Amino acid sequence: MKKTVTVSKVIPILDKYGYKYMKTTGNHNVYKNDDVDSQIVIPSTDRIISQSTLASIKRHIVSNGVASNETFERDLDLAM
Repeated sequence: MKKTVTVSKVIPILDKYGYKYMKTTGNHNVYKNDDVDSQIVIPSTDRIISQSTLASIKRHIVSNGVASNETFERDLDLAM
């Protein structure tokens, strides 16, 4: 089932995983986790995040060992 996720729902999850706001570039905000040297780019306005962007965020978080796939999915469900 596809989730409809907005930017405002993702920001607290990024914060929980140690990603802090770094800068705005064009229409996007960059969040960085210095512990794992990882950056995630999300839209700067509170709008729906595309499924491909959501998949990219999950890949960054899981591949850097910040959280497991199951933990990320659970946190996303809780944010909804």
